[in-house]
Amino acid sequence: MSDNSKITIDNDTQWSIHGELGFHTVSQLLKDFKQKQKNTGLPATIDLNQVTRTDSAGLALLVEWLKIASQTNKEIQFLNFPKQLLHIAEVSEADTLLSVV
Repeated sequence: MSDNSKITIDNDTQWSIHGELGFHTVSQLLKDFKQKQKNTGLPATIDLNQVTRTDSAGLALLVEWLKIASQTNKEIQFLNFPKQLLHIAEVSEADTLLSVV
């Protein structure tokens, strides 16, 4: 994982992703997400403004986070969705699964 890829908790309802969101980072970001969820609960929004690079693995990670949220009858919305990631979502028809703000 890139040294700068991380999840930060901005406040009680919003988290942010910093750095790369891709093949080399998703495993650690998933572990971090699950740990933070256990400690603080799920966020209502995840801000992607600080994502520097992404690929299809990043999209799969966001879908996994939505799955985790749905298991507890919660919903997560994504802020500042990167254009590159939105294009991947549209091509794969996963854009209908995502709640993008």
